[in-house]
Amino acid sequence: MYDNKLIRHTLLVIPASLITNWINEFSKWTGMRVKEFHGTSKSQRTRNLEKVQSIGGMIITTYNMLISNFQQLASYRGKELCWDYMILDEARYAHIWDWDHDEEPKEQEEHHYINGRVQKAQELVKAESQRQMQLAETWPRAQRQPA
Repeated sequence: MYDNKLIRHTLLVIPASLITNWINEFSKWTGMRVKEFHGTSKSQRTRNLEKVQSIGGMIITTYNMLISNFQQLASYRGKELCWDYMILDEARYAHIWDWDHDEEPKEQEEHHYINGRVQKAQELVKAESQRQMQLAETWPRAQRQPA
């Protein structure tokens, strides 16, 4: 889908402990441009993000980095950036953050926006988990059926 330019920008949000594994798996199995948006070097994070925003590819970040750097992740050259896909790995761990009520209204609005996206993603995870459980229950019966 990247080759056909159907997808240009993907944001993968994961626990920090899984970053290395995900990067290794992508480099092993795909030719995708995958950059990390994590770590202490803000300049390196910015370079990685700008490369993916301009050329396309995937950014891997953590839940905390998403919250801390929402403005940067949601815009490119002063305009809103719409990620084609936002994938939450280990989404069952993505909780709805309790925001500081002393924040500026604009910050509260951003946090509500993220909360809305995370809530929708959690609903999808719950629905998908239910489908997987149904498949797990049905699959053994399907294997026993004569062909």
